Amino acid sequence: MAWRKQESHGEETKAVKAALITAGFDVLKVGHGKGTAWGWLHITLAKPLELGCEEHGSYGNYNQSNCSGCRTFTESMRDLDRKAVQLAQEVTGRHGEYDGNINVNFRGPQG
Repeated sequence: MAWRKQESHGEETKAVKAALITAGFDVLKVGHGKGTAWGWLHITLAKPLELGCEEHGSYGNYNQSNCSGCRTFTESMRDLDRKAVQLAQEVTGRHGEYDGNINVNFRGPQG
């Protein structure tokens, strides 16, 4: 494929997952979209518990802009997102709109 280094979705998935794990990410799932989103690469990472805001719960509250703990949490999650996307781009060669059609989500222990 001209828009990525790997020949198939399966090869791309394995390469990205291995790179993320090697880099120390807690990877829950790496896969691809279905239907009209078939070209998107979807990465699901576990939310690191150590980044949470003590005042507003384990994972902070994105709406508490006046809380330094929640702001730190939000900035940390954005930084993890950027690093995961950058690594996936390096491994796959994806580029362009929407970070090369790479989507990163975070999931807590409850799902």
